Amino acid sequence: MANNIAREYIDFSKKNITKYLKIILDKYYAKKIVDPLLEVYINVRYYNNEDIKYKNFTSNINYYLRQKAIEMKENEDEDTIFKIKNTFYLFKYILYFDNVEEYESLKKVILEIDEYRNEELGLNDETFIDTLYELVKENESRKDKYLKSFDSEKFSISLIKTNNKKVYQVKLNNTIKFNRIYSEYSINKVYSEGIVNEQKSFITYCLTSKIILENAIKGEFDTNLIVDFPISIFDKEQKLNRLINIIDNEIVKNNIIIKFKYSDYLVNKDQINTWIKDGFQVAVEIDEGYNYDDSSKLWLDIFIYVIVDTNKQNFFDEEKLIIE
Repeated sequence: MANNIAREYIDFSKKNITKYLKIILDKYYAKKIVDPLLEVYINVRYYNNEDIKYKNFTSNINYYLRQKAIEMKENEDEDTIFKIKNTFYLFKYILYFDNVEEYESLKKVILEIDEYRNEELGLNDETFIDTLYELVKENESRKDKYLKSFDSEKFSISLIKTNNKKVYQVKLNNTIKFNRIYSEYSINKVYSEGIVNEQKSFITYCLTSKIILENAIKGEFDTNLIVDFPISIFDKEQKLNRLINIIDNEIVKNNIIIKFKYSDYLVNKDQINTWIKDGFQVAVEIDEGYNYDDSSKLWLDIFIYVIVDTNKQNFFDEEKLIIE
């Protein structure tokens, strides 16, 4: 598992939306109008990049689309303004096709679009309803199959609560059967070290990315998930890059927290600091490598969370604390 799930899913959604609008708008489709509106839509709908103006997800998306349409109409000729107005209006139906709004009947939604095309755009096409219906259903099926393709009978994710109600530690579960001659200690040791641990991290990062994407699809952006990092992989550049690529997407980076022991951070801080500058979020687990003086505390500002034992919590900023 080395897919960047979020990036692939969003790229597919963008292509779908473009196809829908080309079919709906027909001769009134204009790339220079659709692209800026689509960019705003993706930024709000998937990346949650704008301030929240409305608690309702749909209202928030429509607010920013409307603001962009108003901006685009400035100093434009009558024909362009007409296209902007209608592209913006018809964009509201994209929310049904992209899992923002639920529909009771897809056919009914498309019939409503068809009526608008006839009355406002003078577009009459006998094949329009069936063509759009079949395309939407096909793409819904493809998106569903894509997400399900990452499900596994052998592996699953558990989210372990922390003292912060919006933060969870991620645990990878497995149903792999080991030979009885091996002790539980031996199995756990192999499972948590070296190549096995590295491969386990690929699965963990992939499944965690899927959870974050599924949350974003539902309009939920406030759950942070802490994942362990396999330190042994720092010596394997290609493998390291493949692992980071799985989570190198703004949706995932906003909600996944990479966890390091403090002593491991000290050894690999140049690379980890570069990741932080690139927008990755990092939590550090305080261990014997931490020096309890003021200069060490300054370093902790770059971490989103500090993970400590209960008896050490008074030494650190309460807002950052995750207590084990």
